[in-house]
Amino acid sequence: MFRSKTIFVVGAGASKEVGFPVGSEMANEIADLLCFERYRGRLQKGNREFYNNFSRTMIGDNTLDHHLKAASQISKGLDLAKSIDNYIEAHQHNPRISLCAKAAILHIILKEENKSPLYIDAANPRSSMNHRNLENTWYVQFAKILFEQVTLEKLDSMFKNISIVCFNYDRCIQQFLISAVTSYFSVQDEHARRLVESLKIFHPYGSVGNLFEANQTGLIKYGRQPSEIDIVNVCKSIKTYTERIEESELVDSVRLEVSKAETVVFLGFGFHPQNIKLLTSENRSRVQQVFATALGISVPDISVIEGQIRSIFNQANGPRITVNVRNDLSCVELFSEYQRTLASS
Repeated sequence: MFRSKTIFVVGAGASKEVGFPVGSEMANEIADLLCFERYRGRLQKGNREFYNNFSRTMIGDNTLDHHLKAASQISKGLDLAKSIDNYIEAHQHNPRISLCAKAAILHIILKEENKSPLYIDAANPRSSMNHRNLENTWYVQFAKILFEQVTLEKLDSMFKNISIVCFNYDRCIQQFLISAVTSYFSVQDEHARRLVESLKIFHPYGSVGNLFEANQTGLIKYGRQPSEIDIVNVCKSIKTYTERIEESELVDSVRLEVSKAETVVFLGFGFHPQNIKLLTSENRSRVQQVFATALGISVPDISVIEGQIRSIFNQANGPRITVNVRNDLSCVELFSEYQRTLASS
């Protein structure tokens, strides 16, 4: 188990270990998904499933036409953007751009959830998660530390020293933990869900749906088919980093949690200035050590990232905290490298 107060800051690179697209991969999928051609009101080119789901939520053919033009605009211009978020920012005057992009993101993420090794088919009693197939992901290595020295009597306090700030829209962490707790401790699925629900997981930009809605309202199961949901309506629950969310109770809660941490672990995080700002608190920091993946980042840029990390904790000019930014380690490799350090600190 984690003995010190530890917060995990999770970015898109962390979900890549279970097959999710990141960066240019995501941008390319969005561009392909939004490439439509119609002739006399009939779709001639494009993803029919997404088109049908998107168009049925539009009121009036004229509204649909305007949004399809926006979709085409994204498809043609996205190759030149650093990310979909940057493209949305450049066209923030056009709400149709934002809506089409978000709808595409949600469609892709739900599809990726459905085909990921974390997916469990609720309609099939024999369907289960094969944790052995996840051995080379950070999820399993995280669970091994988390479960160490935890007995059934201590289950309720298992998550007391950890919290997670997840900048992704997917629900991979929750989905994995429900299955892992069920399997390791031989408890019922509902018991595991209650435990995982007690874990502090913050999604500053929202997610594709709630896995824990008690009354089923708003519940979107992991890997649910996009055609089964009102994808345009669900778009309202997510934001991009270019949209202002600084002043909110959620952000205040995230900053408070960061300020209370003694150990901070960045996994697959992109260190975008907007997200650094979101994490930065005026509260006095207790952090002592930081671990971060920065796979493939150049040595000069590592120095920039180290400075960004120190700025979060108001220590831009001092070496009072130990900062370990590794450009040679993936998320799973970071856990392997610092397994004992993370468990004992």
